[in-house]
Amino acid sequence: MDLRLNAALCERAAECLRRALGLGMLVALAGILAAMSPWAPGLEENAGLSTLFHLRGPRLPPADVVVVAIDQPSAQALGQPLRPAEWPRSLHARLVEVLAQAGTRVVAFDLLFATRARNPDDDVRFAAAMAHAGNVVLLDFLEQQGTGGGPLNVEQRLKPLPWLADAAAAHGPFPLPKAERVHGYWLYRPGADGAATLPVLALQVHAAGNPLQQVVQRGQAGGAEARYLDFYGPPRTVRTVSYHEVLAAAEQGATGAAWLRDTFRNRAVFVGVSAAHPSEQDRIRDDYQTVFSRADGLSLSGVEIAATAFANLLEDRAPRPLTLASQSVLLLAWGGLLGLLCTAPRARHALALMALASAGYLALAQHRFSATAQWLPLVAPLLVQAPLALFGGVLWQGLTERRERQRLGAVVQDLLPQAVVDKLLHRIRRVAPVEQEIFGAFVMTDIQGFTTITEQLTPTDATRMLNDYFALVFPPIEKHGGSVGEIVGDAVLAFWLAPSCDAGACRAACLAAWEIASLTRDPAMLPGWPPLPTRIGVHGGPLTLARVGASRHHEYQVVGDAANTASRIEALSKHLGTKLLVSEALVSGLDGLLVRPVGSFVLAGKATPLRLWELLGPEHEASPARRRLCTAFAAGLAAYEARRWDEAVARWSTLLEEFPDDGPSRFYLARAQRLAAEPPPADWDAVVRMSTK
Repeated sequence: MDLRLNAALCERAAECLRRALGLGMLVALAGILAAMSPWAPGLEENAGLSTLFHLRGPRLPPADVVVVAIDQPSAQALGQPLRPAEWPRSLHARLVEVLAQAGTRVVAFDLLFATRARNPDDDVRFAAAMAHAGNVVLLDFLEQQGTGGGPLNVEQRLKPLPWLADAAAAHGPFPLPKAERVHGYWLYRPGADGAATLPVLALQVHAAGNPLQQVVQRGQAGGAEARYLDFYGPPRTVRTVSYHEVLAAAEQGATGAAWLRDTFRNRAVFVGVSAAHPSEQDRIRDDYQTVFSRADGLSLSGVEIAATAFANLLEDRAPRPLTLASQSVLLLAWGGLLGLLCTAPRARHALALMALASAGYLALAQHRFSATAQWLPLVAPLLVQAPLALFGGVLWQGLTERRERQRLGAVVQDLLPQAVVDKLLHRIRRVAPVEQEIFGAFVMTDIQGFTTITEQLTPTDATRMLNDYFALVFPPIEKHGGSVGEIVGDAVLAFWLAPSCDAGACRAACLAAWEIASLTRDPAMLPGWPPLPTRIGVHGGPLTLARVGASRHHEYQVVGDAANTASRIEALSKHLGTKLLVSEALVSGLDGLLVRPVGSFVLAGKATPLRLWELLGPEHEASPARRRLCTAFAAGLAAYEARRWDEAVARWSTLLEEFPDDGPSRFYLARAQRLAAEPPPADWDAVVRMSTK
C-alpha cells in the first residue's frame, strides 16, 4: 500500500509541476506578445511610467539649475505686457549682464528672437551683452508650413537674427514629441541635419569643452536620439526665480550682489515663460501635460521641461526601459513564477500568493526606478500576465479536480474498505458537502436597561454611543478568533466554529466573554456615556452546515439550537443578578477558569434541564474573597439540592453578610426560605423552571 500511495503522490506532484510549467509558459508567451504589440509602448508610458513616478513622488532637483521666470509678477513690476515677445530686448541684455556678473556658467533662453526689435539699439545691446558673456544659448523655432493648401508637411527652422546668433555661444531647437502627455525629448533634432537641441547645447557650454562635446558632434552627423524625462515634480519644483527679482537685486548694492552670487554662481540658468497659477497660464499658453500636471490644470512650461532635460543630462540620469531581449527574459521568468504560484491547491491560496508576488514585483520596480531610474515594465506583467495566470490556474484546477479524486480512489479502493475510501474522497473535495456536522460556541451579549438609557439620548447620540460600545465589544471577539454573526439593536451574537467539539473554541469563547464583561464594567472605557452594564450568555453545541431552500433558491446555513440557548442563558442573568453565565457543556474540562455552579434550569421555551455556571475570570487572577464566595455558595447549593432547607438558608444568609450584592445567593435564599416554610412533595427536584425570559 505504501508503495502505491507513494507512486500516486509522485505522479500527482509531477503532474502539478507539468501543469505549472505549462501554465507558466503560456503566461510568459502572452506577456511577451503583449509587450511586442503596437499599443504596448504608449500604454506602458501612460500607465506604467506614470505609476512609477506617482509611487516615487517628487525628488530633489540639482541645485546647479535655476529657472528665471517671465511671469505675471515680473510683467507688473517691470511695466510690461505678459507676452514675452513684446518685452524690449534691453531687459534681456540687462539680465545677461547681471547673470554674467554673478558668475553664471550658461544662460539658455527659451524665447524666439527671429524678428527685429522695435528699437534697433535693443538688438545691438543684447548682442553685445551676449558676446561679452560668451555663455548664452538661444532657441531655434521649428514651424510647420503647408504646401499648396495641402496638409502641414514642411518643417521650417526659424533661427535667431544673424547678429544675435553670431553673438550667442550656440543656438538650437527644442522640439517635443506631439502627444497628449510629454514623456521625453530629443537630444538631436529629428530630420536630416540632426542638430543638437537646446539642453545639449547648454550642457556643452556649461561643460566648457569637456568630452560631452562629442555627443553634439555625433548628433550633427545625423542621429536623432530620444530620451525619457526624469521629472522632478510638479510645476516650479526646479528652483524658480522671477525675472524682476534678478533685476531688482542688481540695484540693491552689496546685499543684492551677494544674493545673486549665492543664487546663480556656477549654475545653469534657463529663461522663459513659467506661470505660477492656472489663470496666469491661461493667458499665455506655453504649457505641456506631464505626469506631474496639477489637478487645478497648472502644467510644466516649456522652459521648465528644458531645464529638466538639462538637469537629467547633468546627472546622467533618465528613465531607462529594458531592451526587448531583457524584457522578454523578465517576462519569461515572471510568467514561470506566476504559473507555479497559481497552481496552488486552493483558489484563495493562489489569489493570495499572486497578490503577494505582484506587490513584491511592484515594490521592486518602484525601488529600481527611485534608485537608478531603471524602468521595469508594469502593464504586461501586472495587467496581462497576473490576471491570465490566476484565471488559468483556477480553470485548470476545476477541470482536473474530478480526475485527481478518481485517480486517488483507484489507488486505494482495493486496499481499504469502501466506507473509508468514500470518507477520504469526501474530505478532499473542494466543494462543501450538502450537509456537514460541526460544532459551534456562541456568546450572546445584551446591555442591561438599554431602553431606559436611550430615552435620555437623541437618536444621533444613541447611534454614536452604540458605535463606541461595539468598538469595545468586537476586539475581544476578533482577538480570540471569533466572528460577529449578528447585531440586533444593542445585542451582539458572536460565534466560534470547529469541525467537532473543540476545547480550544470553548476556551476562546469564554475568554472573549470575560474580557467583554471586564471592559463594559469599567466606566472609564466609555467616557462621556452612561454606564452600560452588559449581561452575557455562553453556550455551545452541535450544528449542521446544510444546504437549505426550495425551487431555484438554495443557500448554505448553520442549523442548530446553540445560539438560541445562549440567548436564553443571557436572559436568565436578569433573574440571578449575574453578568456572565456559561453552560456546563462549554466549561466542562477547561482548566484555569474560576467558575461556580448556579444550578440546573429549564430555560423559557425549553424542555431539557441545563446546568449553568457563573464565570468569574481566570483562576490566577481571583482574589481570596472571590474564592471564598465560590466555596460558600457551592456548599449552600449542595444543601439546597439535598433538601436541607434550613442549612441552605443559614449558609446563604451568612454569605450575604459578607457579599451583600451577590445575586445568586439572594435568588436561592428566597427559594430556600419558601421551601423551608412549605416543604415540596417527595418527587421534587432542584431544577428551576423559568416561564419567562
